[in-house]
Amino acid sequence: MRQEKAVRTYKAKCQVADVQDPSEQQVHRMIKYQLTGKSHHKMYSKVEKASSGRFGLASDYLPPIITHVFLVIGIVTFQWNVFEILLIYVIEIAVITLLFSFAALFAAQPIDGRDAEKWKRKPNPIRTIPFLPPVYRRNVGVVVKQFLASLFYLSFIFIAVVDFIEQSILSLLSSSAGLAVLVIFITQAARVWQQFLADQSYRERSPAEAIKAAQKPLGEAVFLLLFVIAPITFVLGITAIAVAGDGGEIELDAVETGVVLLLYVIPIGVFRVWLQDAEITIID
Repeated sequence: MRQEKAVRTYKAKCQVADVQDPSEQQVHRMIKYQLTGKSHHKMYSKVEKASSGRFGLASDYLPPIITHVFLVIGIVTFQWNVFEILLIYVIEIAVITLLFSFAALFAAQPIDGRDAEKWKRKPNPIRTIPFLPPVYRRNVGVVVKQFLASLFYLSFIFIAVVDFIEQSILSLLSSSAGLAVLVIFITQAARVWQQFLADQSYRERSPAEAIKAAQKPLGEAVFLLLFVIAPITFVLGITAIAVAGDGGEIELDAVETGVVLLLYVIPIGVFRVWLQDAEITIID
């Protein structure tokens, strides 16, 4: 009974999205995906399944965990400095914003409560690249608008980081940092694929869901700056003053600098994992 209801719902949504009638094989694959939440043919899904069963982690938790594992390894093993850490964080935000904004173009379901007449009309799918889903014309305007808004805020972060670094970006991208960036891109691309593209899941998604995921890192950045980075900086500053005494200066060697960076990176990683269930956005 549950499966028959899911089949009817899925076929109805296909008609709303103005896509071709799905084959029986496509229907059963999608219903299996809906009822079990599994995608067996992707390596990333296998990793998620294993981690979900053993550690209770969902797919949204894995990318920040992987990112911060690489950051800790980079600090401990390759003596990454604060500039490399900041650059990797900014690149990660840019990658998430770009990939999820791209995925929003393929979402077939309407956006609730936004320009009702426009979203009630039949969508006009445009077939672009053979191995990708069709782009829905009605999605383009809202996606471009939200992407430009995200880009506006991201540009402020990027300019501030570049001004603070006072070095060329390429000079900071060592082979180890480049590997971390590549891993970040792969994990986020796999996340986008699993949530919006695999098993034609874009038919069940609206652009609002992808846009929300694209904008979330900006909200996280503001939260972390105010409630994690600022308090840690305050505590370390007070500690440094107490240790140095009047007029004293503290010079940190490579090991001590690494410890200070870990005091930032590890709490940031913990809070980022915790924030995956939170509703955070700075763009309406």
